[in-house]
This record gives sequence, C-alpha cells and structure tokens, in this order.
Amino acid sequence: MSQNKVYMALKEIGGEGTTTEIREHLAEKFPNSTLPHYTVHQLRNLENKDIVDIDDNTSPFYVRIIDHNWEGIQRSLAYSELQLQSKDE
Repeated sequence: MSQNKVYMALKEIGGEGTTTEIREHLAEKFPNSTLPHYTVHQLRNLENKDIVDIDDNTSPFYVRIIDHNWEGIQRSLAYSELQLQSKDE
C-alpha cells in the first residue's frame, strides 16, 4: 500500500515535485510513519511500472506523474501471501 500512498501524495501536491517535497508532504500526512524514509524506493517502483517519471539529472530528483489514471495496487493483492513453488515440486 506504500506505493499507493506515495502516488496519492504526489497527486496531492499537483502531480509533480521534488522528492524532498513529496517526503515533507508524507511526513505531515503520516507523522508516525517511516514511509518518508523510503519514498524514493517506492517512487522507483512506480517508475518501473511507467506510472511516474523521475529526472535523475536534478538534485533533489524531480518527479512527475505520467499515468494519471493509475488506480493503485488493490488492497487484496497488497496483503495476499503469494504461494511460490519451485519447478521441482
């Protein structure tokens, strides 16, 4: 659900901003959470899914939403346990 929260935070600040701005917004919104500490990691996950674009040439990184219709990770999937099996089983 962390990716959902980071995505929504970026939307709430206008759909674009720096990683610092996103972290600060998350820290205000979730004051007792560790989420602001791994915001960039969650943004990278979103970038790998083509949901956001991160400009690595800026410091702090500049981020913008490129998929404004993303509905997030479904709660049932976020908390489900995957049953992984090897080919030997």
